[in-house]
Amino acid sequence: MEEADVENVIAEEEQENIVNKDPTFLLSFFETVKFVFEEYGWILLVVVILLIFAKSFLTPYLYKWRKKRDEEIYYSNYDNQKCQQTFEAMQKAREKMQRENDAKTELYLEQVKKREEKKRQMKLENLEGKLSSTSTLLLRYYVFNKTKFPHQFS
Repeated sequence: MEEADVENVIAEEEQENIVNKDPTFLLSFFETVKFVFEEYGWILLVVVILLIFAKSFLTPYLYKWRKKRDEEIYYSNYDNQKCQQTFEAMQKAREKMQRENDAKTELYLEQVKKREEKKRQMKLENLEGKLSSTSTLLLRYYVFNKTKFPHQFS
């Protein structure tokens, strides 16, 4: 128990010795600021107002200047050769796609012709079974040449 009493006594002595010291740095800073505002307040107010007007007046010019500078930087990085290469690559890709499309179209037209030919052959075979052998030759001639039949067979 004696140790606890000793610690309490030491803590009480430290609390009595703690004194709130004035922060001289902050006090001197605030005193300096107060002095400047007291002596030069109107001048500072006029300077701030002039700076606000100058900013509003100069902002459009600064914007134009920055825009012009950015455009110069952009166009200085613009490379004609790179642009030409990109254009040529796009042109080659378009030509390749056109060739592929043409090949597909030709293949489709071939398939359509084959289907039409098969239909003609089927019609011819059906008609051959119904007609005699002499009229078969005439029928083939007219079907393959896509001409109209005469009204009378001779």
